[in-house]
Amino acid sequence: MMKYRLTLVFFIVVLSALNVHAQNIYNTKFPLIENPISESGKWINGFTTGLDWNNVQTTGGFVSGVNNQAGSTNDPTAVLTGTWGPNQFASANVFTSSANGFLYPETELRLNTTITAHSITGYEISCAVLNHPNPSLGIVRWNGPVNDFTILAL
Repeated sequence: MMKYRLTLVFFIVVLSALNVHAQNIYNTKFPLIENPISESGKWINGFTTGLDWNNVQTTGGFVSGVNNQAGSTNDPTAVLTGTWGPNQFASANVFTSSANGFLYPETELRLNTTITAHSITGYEISCAVLNHPNPSLGIVRWNGPVNDFTILAL
């Protein structure tokens, strides 16, 4: 089964991660131009830290992946720094502007995710964006190395 990937530019109005116990909340409209995304050190990136994935960049309100490769599972990935509890909530408003020639553009939200050298663990909620014959919404658990993931729901 082909793993879908983030392959387009999308606009996120608000992204929130919530720790129910500590009430940590983070909102952003990605106002800066950064490659990779940092927002003053608040983000960890897939290539910068994980080495085997790709980074995420921002261009004044827009977010996109860097070095997208068709058919690969080394998705552009970024997660918030800090300590977040086991009960998390994330939301995003997505606006698609370009598919950049890829077949299955998607957006992904990551929860309970940790990025270290050569490892990403945690959960991904992925949603196909754009009108194509096989739309999908899925939950994937990342088990560590690139290509080591388990599809939990489609």
